[in-house]
Amino acid sequence: MKKQMKELVETEWHPSSSSNTAVFRTDEGQLKAQGSNDYFLDSATAVHYFAEKDALLGNEELKKEYYQNKVSALNKVGHSLHTLPSSTFHAYATSKKIK
Repeated sequence: MKKQMKELVETEWHPSSSSNTAVFRTDEGQLKAQGSNDYFLDSATAVHYFAEKDALLGNEELKKEYYQNKVSALNKVGHSLHTLPSSTFHAYATSKKIK
């Protein structure tokens, strides 16, 4: 799973695209920042990437120190990893152990 997550982050997450990133917050501003944010709300049914608050520049571009290791800039991925066909996440979520 870790290997596949790294591959997904490297190939699918493009923080310089404002439609493809957001900062995940857990502070007092969380409700205001995420409660009305379409990217956050739509993450319930799609795979969306959320950065650490200090990993992005003001224009949502990844800071240079994270170019070689985007995984270290990642806070979370939500939520539909299990819906990716032929993924280890799908195999695990639909395995007999889980059912």
